[in-house]
Amino acid sequence: MSSISCLNCKDSTLSQSEIVSLNCKHIFCWSCIASHVIKNLSNKIKCPLSTCNKNINDNIIRRALPETKVEEYEKLCLETFAKNEENCFKCLLPECTYIGFFNNKEVIFECASCKLFNCAMCNATHPFLSCKNYQEKIKSAKNNLADRNELKAMKEYEFANARKELNNLSKNKLFETHKLMESLNLVPNNEIFTCSLCTTKVSKGVGIQLRICYHMFCKDCLRKFVINSETVPITCPEKPCKAKLEDREINGILNDKEFKMYFEKSISQAQCKLSNVFHCKYPDCAYYGIIEDPKMKNFTCPLCKSINCVSCATVHKNKETCEQYLNKTKDMKTLNLIQKEIKKGDCMQCPDCSTIIKKDGGCNLLVCPSCKLELCWVLKMRRWGPGGRGDISGGCRCLVDQKPCDKLCLYGCTLCD
Repeated sequence: MSSISCLNCKDSTLSQSEIVSLNCKHIFCWSCIASHVIKNLSNKIKCPLSTCNKNINDNIIRRALPETKVEEYEKLCLETFAKNEENCFKCLLPECTYIGFFNNKEVIFECASCKLFNCAMCNATHPFLSCKNYQEKIKSAKNNLADRNELKAMKEYEFANARKELNNLSKNKLFETHKLMESLNLVPNNEIFTCSLCTTKVSKGVGIQLRICYHMFCKDCLRKFVINSETVPITCPEKPCKAKLEDREINGILNDKEFKMYFEKSISQAQCKLSNVFHCKYPDCAYYGIIEDPKMKNFTCPLCKSINCVSCATVHKNKETCEQYLNKTKDMKTLNLIQKEIKKGDCMQCPDCSTIIKKDGGCNLLVCPSCKLELCWVLKMRRWGPGGRGDISGGCRCLVDQKPCDKLCLYGCTLCD
């Protein structure tokens, strides 16, 4: 397969996403197109190839330009439109983009945005003078300093009021935009960016901007990141950012089924962190209770009135005893198999939450997938003492006095430092 190269820089190592084909069929890299467009910024920009006279498509120009230059490009387009279109006049205030339309009898209008008095016939603002008097002032101002200063002062006064009006309008628009953003689960990106997860260029309004840290990602990448995340709450994918995704953002990214799974995972992890929290085992009951007495065997759910057996973690039916329940529900074959695997050293049981863990290659430092406790696979015990990471008063004490915890330990593993 033959490679495609940019006609300007001659780079032939470009991927499909790094090149653009213009209407004239000439191919360039996005970097060269962006440089050419910025250098020759106008309402009509021709192909970079000197022998080609075709204009570059408006969508390509907007995509190539940085956000700050897009606004300048739009103003140029508006001004050109106003000049070429009959009975059309752009507001005289440079910052204002409003265009007024009039018939031959009505050449004076007030700008709908900044409220500036515009006279299309005189191409000026003169609210206190008729067109005839204004033209006379212009003629006399050539030789009369007082008239020149009067016209200058009038223009500055009108422009100052118009700028103030435009500024108030911008603030109102910003407030309305903020209200709209707050009503949405997801905030769309306000500029073109390259997703750091998949390196794809994302158009304006198509991606997602996180509310807390403002990092931007394409929606599909962020959705996959949330689904595959093992911990809750979920932090921003951009390293080393530690900002947390809001629940409404996660709700907006995931469908109903995926969000239900995420919610259940977050509840499960919260339950593991709080050993005295008990979820009512009656089907579909949402009640969570705190077991204050560790010797408590049963508690009545105040929501559904079911009697929960704490030791069996169930609601017994038909006056069933704990022994009967265990005999009925346990799969003895599976239990025996797990016990044999643990005895052989092929599995271990988390000392905190009793989750069965099986190692499949990698470092001897493990993390329990349920309660996130750090474990030593070699000695089948906690990695650290009761104080957590860094506490060498207990645990396997690996690398204390520069000694491994066991002859089977991979001495020098950086994860154990």
